[in-house]
Amino acid sequence: MPTFSSTRGSVRPTPLAVAWAVALIGLLAGGVAIADEATQIIESHTLDDFDDPDAVQWAVSGSRGGELAIAYKNAWPDALHPRNVDGSGLQVLGVRSQFDRGGYNTIAITPVRDADGGGQEPNPISVPGRVQSFHMWVWGANYNYTIEIHLRDHQGIDHTIPFGSLKFSGWKQLTARVPGNIQQVQPQLPRLRGLKITKLVIWTLPGERVDDFFIYFDEFSVLTDTFETPFDGVNLVESVWDTN
Repeated sequence: MPTFSSTRGSVRPTPLAVAWAVALIGLLAGGVAIADEATQIIESHTLDDFDDPDAVQWAVSGSRGGELAIAYKNAWPDALHPRNVDGSGLQVLGVRSQFDRGGYNTIAITPVRDADGGGQEPNPISVPGRVQSFHMWVWGANYNYTIEIHLRDHQGIDHTIPFGSLKFSGWKQLTARVPGNIQQVQPQLPRLRGLKITKLVIWTLPGERVDDFFIYFDEFSVLTDTFETPFDGVNLVESVWDTN
């Protein structure tokens, strides 16, 4: 511990003085980050409402020994649209599965795109801003399963956060909160480094039947903070360097 000289001898700083000094250093060194945390613009963005199958392509895969199917159905949660609405353009995404044996089986619902050489390849969904939480309407059939969301940060590190249990009947909005230890900002420009959704994964739990499971999804959205401290030259952050 450092000491301070005085005419009356050595005096040690008090814990309060040390705390103020550390706080002052933090303010001077990380003022931008603190300002970004203090000021927020919270927005809700729809990632996929599942009304247009071409907006986001989804594919389903599962554990060995599973039979899976994916389809769009003309339906919606009453909480989103009244029963008397013209629902001709409203759809939900449905997934059905069967497995040979019980236990920890998985059903992966993955965003994809058409590959150049034919077939499909993963196409993660980019999410704007600093995500606080994901939200999705799910139609459950009261199976003792769970669902989780898989994310990838700007460093290429994969993260898994729980969406919750599927043991309920009918439509329910599920919420997945993003923990603060998942990096979404950096000191360098551009500071906001958004997350990407790589897939949704359903787990069957031991003791639950797996012979005929079906589920539906609607209105996949995100609550995110899109504020970034302004600076002179912000238009250059996303520019492309012209080498000609």
